[in-house]
Amino acid sequence: MIEVADTGPGIPASERTRVFDPFYRPEGSSGNGSGLGLAIARDAASRLGGSVILQDRPEGTGLVFRYRQRRADAN
Repeated sequence: MIEVADTGPGIPASERTRVFDPFYRPEGSSGNGSGLGLAIARDAASRLGGSVILQDRPEGTGLVFRYRQRRADAN
């Protein structure tokens, strides 16, 4: 598992499914970007048998991006 926590403004829970859609950017979002990063990350994770989720940080503002990948069986 890989986790990345940020201290940005976060993403409302109601938007967290939509931010994985290609080219989607929440209303009023600032900064540069085309809205492809999370779509690409989720697609790549899915193709590898992994998953990507977003959660609120336990303390403060921001989000936790969590990538989880199944371990390959050692033979």
